Amino acid sequence: MKAIEIIFGLIKIPTDFLLTISAFLLAYNIRLFTDLIPGIQLPITESEFPPINEYLIATSIAALILVLFFASAGMYSLKKPLKLSKQYWKILINSTFWLFLIISYYFIIRSFPFSRLALLQTWIFTIILVSIGRTIIYRIQQYFYQSGKARSNVLLVGSNNFTEEFVTAYFKNPEYNCIG
Repeated sequence: MKAIEIIFGLIKIPTDFLLTISAFLLAYNIRLFTDLIPGIQLPITESEFPPINEYLIATSIAALILVLFFASAGMYSLKKPLKLSKQYWKILINSTFWLFLIISYYFIIRSFPFSRLALLQTWIFTIILVSIGRTIIYRIQQYFYQSGKARSNVLLVGSNNFTEEFVTAYFKNPEYNCIG
């Protein structure tokens, strides 16, 4: 395994964590605007939200839990990047389970320290931001593969019809370079 594969596998963890915190903060700030939708006033004051430092602590815990959900779904594999469509699907599914976990937690403790609309917005922003982050990482990774900087060299032993078919089908993938 090349160092660049390890780097791309590991860089996803802090990226997902920071983008989830960004989604929380974006929802926090947007929810404070009472006239976000023209003609509809949603009155809210900052007293309905926890102080920003408490909010950041809760946000960090929630983001860490989401990263653990992603890890259990195999989204931080160091071997081979998943196709973007599979990553998007896993982001959607795991973020939804994560949202239900948060809602269940606050239902059990019978307290909800901030707006439920902000929680819904956080869920939407998390899906969008993490998907954008994953797309950027995937595109950069594909650039490195196609430029040859991250390709794995493979040597095939033997020469028959199967080998030729294998080479033509398998090595269309930009991650591998057939050296002989």
